[in-house]
Amino acid sequence: MRVVLGLCAVFICISLLSSQEPSPSLKLSIGTPKSAVAAAFGKRFGPFSVAPGDDNALVGVPTGLWDVYHLTALPDRVYVTIVHFGTQSTSSSAQAQFVDSLMLMPADATTVDQVLKDQPAFASVCEAGCELVLVRNKAGNLALLLRPKNPRTNTVLYFDGDSAGRWKSVTSMKSIVSWAYALSRSDFEAHRKPVDDQVIGYWSPDIPGR
Repeated sequence: MRVVLGLCAVFICISLLSSQEPSPSLKLSIGTPKSAVAAAFGKRFGPFSVAPGDDNALVGVPTGLWDVYHLTALPDRVYVTIVHFGTQSTSSSAQAQFVDSLMLMPADATTVDQVLKDQPAFASVCEAGCELVLVRNKAGNLALLLRPKNPRTNTVLYFDGDSAGRWKSVTSMKSIVSWAYALSRSDFEAHRKPVDDQVIGYWSPDIPGR
């Protein structure tokens, strides 16, 4: 289950963020230095733990402790933003850390299309175009994968629809999502068998949501 150690801190964030000022406009994307996140967002709200076997881990996200921040989208939408930092071998400093995976949890009912409009850093993954792919999650329900057509782009976007213990399918850009992920394509593909994958369309930031 996604209800893991630290999740209560996430829900506390949801109730508190609506009264806060909008956060800085830093685009939290894969490769953002941890130092830049700290400078823009300050202290994290709390930790979020992903253990092996958790639903999130089965999607392909890194296990261990994540940091909880938030992004806001005017006029009134709020996203709990859960960030994982990893090191890059090309970094000049062995201690330097960078965003390597993101999980967004909308505070209110939000569609795939709206997430991409609100979060340009997510949409930028599909700058050169993404296939819209229906996949089955571990509960047997449909989720939506946005897979870059360029195989050298090693980030995919995955939209899942569980809510308050009831699983819901995400089948189009207009579907309500509960979790949005930006994560390594190789990690995602290593955690699943694409037996029933179904390509249903194509999307880029220049194509209206469908």
